[in-house]
Amino acid sequence: MTTLGWHKILQIEVVGGFLDGEVIKFNPYLNCLVGGKGAGKTTIIELIRYALDAYPEDLQLRKRLEGHATGVLAGGKVKLLVETSTGQQYTIQRTVGNAAPRILDGQGNPVTIQLAQGLNFGVVIIGLKELVTMAESSAAQLALLDGRYPTLTLLKAEINQCTRELQSNREELSKIITEAQELAARVEVLPEIQERLATLASKELDALLHRQRTREKEKLMLEELLRTVKVNLQHHQRLLSTPLQLGETAEYSHQDLLEEAFGLYRATLNQVAALTHQAVAHWQETLVDLQQMANELAERHRCEEAIDDEMQARLPGKGLQEALQQRAQLTAKMLELERLMSVLNHKEQQRAELAAQRRLIQERLQSLRQKLFEQRQKSAEELTKQVTEIQIKIIPAGNLQAYRNFLQGILMGSNMHYRAAVEKITKYLSPKELVQIIQDMDQSYFEQCTGLDQEKARKILYRLSCLTPGELLSLEDVEVEDLVEIRLRDGQEYKPTWQLSEGQKCTAILPLLLLEDSRPLLIDEPEVHLDNSYIFETVVPALKKVKLGRQLIFATHNPNIPVNGEAENILVLSSNGQHGRVAVQGDLTNYRVKDAVKWLLEGGDAALRERVAKYGDK
Repeated sequence: MTTLGWHKILQIEVVGGFLDGEVIKFNPYLNCLVGGKGAGKTTIIELIRYALDAYPEDLQLRKRLEGHATGVLAGGKVKLLVETSTGQQYTIQRTVGNAAPRILDGQGNPVTIQLAQGLNFGVVIIGLKELVTMAESSAAQLALLDGRYPTLTLLKAEINQCTRELQSNREELSKIITEAQELAARVEVLPEIQERLATLASKELDALLHRQRTREKEKLMLEELLRTVKVNLQHHQRLLSTPLQLGETAEYSHQDLLEEAFGLYRATLNQVAALTHQAVAHWQETLVDLQQMANELAERHRCEEAIDDEMQARLPGKGLQEALQQRAQLTAKMLELERLMSVLNHKEQQRAELAAQRRLIQERLQSLRQKLFEQRQKSAEELTKQVTEIQIKIIPAGNLQAYRNFLQGILMGSNMHYRAAVEKITKYLSPKELVQIIQDMDQSYFEQCTGLDQEKARKILYRLSCLTPGELLSLEDVEVEDLVEIRLRDGQEYKPTWQLSEGQKCTAILPLLLLEDSRPLLIDEPEVHLDNSYIFETVVPALKKVKLGRQLIFATHNPNIPVNGEAENILVLSSNGQHGRVAVQGDLTNYRVKDAVKWLLEGGDAALRERVAKYGDK
């Protein structure tokens, strides 16, 4: 086992498909994959990515890359052996069709850890022509910066958990708001019903009405009591069904103390579980007793209703009977509306509680995002000092694309030219500020903030006012990520990436990749869009420096990288069109490796001599 202090990919084994039967070993330093077109260079990198499930967030790109890997495996599987910076070895197995890799520790026991971007391991994989994509993608740049600091994984996990809590709250709150709005619309007629009933007042009718209302209130009180008991019963039953989640302690230095702590936790948990079982039993008994009481109350009400029916039948006069009938109808309607009003009040209480929870979640999420921004800003400052030809700046909540997409999706089909308006809205108003304007229907302030003309502001605000409660909450929760701004020095000025050529974009990103980092770096043809002078003068010196503390695996056609970069492990690939293999591997002291490199990358001895001759002795 090696003891070097950085993560390493030690070996890949392929079963099935183009590389069937190949067992390929890697060196901890600079590894170069060379070979003709179709020999399998890209395939090896993509199979490593597939095994680790180390895909970019772009779903379309992920689908394309994953499709390449599964295609060359042809229903087979790939097995990867990796070693962490602290010396732990893991075997990662992934078979075509499996949603995720299976990870085994050094003893062959399954473990549930995340390797590709977790605390235990990490990897940076840049596929063919992905350097340009990374230069144009703020999300990819953020992932690159964040990956340099494994502890950010914990902070981002907290943010993701908080985001899930906010989503759950949003779904529940939007449902409650919608139900409350529907109830409010139904009970609007209650004052009118009450006024009409007042004109039909009489002692006899009042007595009947009083008894009816009393019975209804008694029924509601007992129903509410039953509901509360059921909620408490379900709560304690859920506590019993919650599984115990404990972390792995096998690799920690102070395992004895951790096991003692977990033992104390388990003992307390068992005591609480016993008490919870008692609570469940008590609530179940109470529920049975209350149901019997509810049945008894219903029987008593039936007896009273029979007496009231006889009293109504004895009331004299047709006019009175008609009044009684009308009043009975109005009373029934009023009782139903009062019941709905009670439900509405309960919904409003739930709404207030969920809104309060929402504010707390939002505050916690804002605090976590601020911490993440500060860490990113610190990282950007450190990288700018290390790589003088570039400047990196983090703009907090500066990536407005998700915000723009949300608004454009809403305004699409509105027969308006909305793109310029969306740019102004997203530039001057945060999602939360926009939601407040929509709720207040404050067109004047909307115009003032955005600079939109009166008619355009009116149309847009009207369209936004038609959003459902759930859509409004989703708008408020749109995640506005931090924005990475990378500038490359060009003469006396620093230019942003959008002003750069594809080659310049690569020269802006590549130096960030070729820095000290514990994660293996895999790049498929880093020389694409780069001239040979830049590779020789900039890339090669960086490779020779960084490989002393970082594993590099490059697929390349450029001789500067394996030869002048003094690669410790050159893997020469060959193919018969159906099956690829590693024909030979080693460094340039191996004459077979040296001859293969000269043939594949230089065109052979004759071609190399002829080029040297044409350039002249100097």
